[in-house]
Amino acid sequence: MINAAGTSAASRLALAATRDAAAGDAASQWLLGSLYLYGLGVPQDRHTGVTLMQTATRTAIPAIRTAIPRDPLSEMELFSTMLNLAEEALPQMVQQKGAAWAIASYKQSVRTILQALSGCR
Repeated sequence: MINAAGTSAASRLALAATRDAAAGDAASQWLLGSLYLYGLGVPQDRHTGVTLMQTATRTAIPAIRTAIPRDPLSEMELFSTMLNLAEEALPQMVQQKGAAWAIASYKQSVRTILQALSGCR
C-alpha cells in the first residue's frame, strides 16, 4: 500500500515523466507507461500504459538500429523487454522501498538500458 506521502511523491514524478514523455524522451515514455500499468501517480490504465510503451519503442528503435546495425532488436523485442521489466521489476521495487524510491530508481534503470542499447555512454 502506498501512503499519502508516497502518493504525492509518485504524482510529482509522474508529472515530470509526462512532461518529458510529451517532449519525445523514450525513457520517460517507458516510465510513464509503466506508471499507468500500476496506477502509480496516475490513474491505473493498462491500455494507456501499453500505448505509451509502444510510443517509447517507436521513439527508441531508430537510435538502437543505428548503434547496432548488424543484429538490432526488433520493435517487438524492445517492446517485450519494456513490458516484462515493468511487470517484473517495478511492483517488486515498490513493495520493497515504496513508490517514490521505486519510480526514481526504475527511471534510472530504464534510461541506462536505453542508453546501452543505443550505444550512448
